[in-house]
Amino acid sequence: MSRFKRSKGIFKKLDNDTSDRLELVGAFVATAAKLFAAVDTGKMRSTIYHEVIDSGKAVRVGASAEYSVFVEFGTRFAPAQPFLFPAVANNKNSILSIMGGR
Repeated sequence: MSRFKRSKGIFKKLDNDTSDRLELVGAFVATAAKLFAAVDTGKMRSTIYHEVIDSGKAVRVGASAEYSVFVEFGTRFAPAQPFLFPAVANNKNSILSIMGGR
């Protein structure tokens, strides 16, 4: 087997491993965000999601409720009630650990 074909296989395994780890991180952060989310009717909390994007090289965590950005950042009439940022910031070490950084 040529060195190139062997290297290609190693990179494919690394890509799969990274994608799997990103899936775990996304699920972890989305769960944490649900715990931090302000709840009135529960709609926004039920729309918190995660997805692995960019061919397995990144993960997106968000909320699809149309008003979630106003809850996260506040408005001039209502103070911010962040749930996404704290889900990441308060779990930085766990995220790094899942990704193999610690």
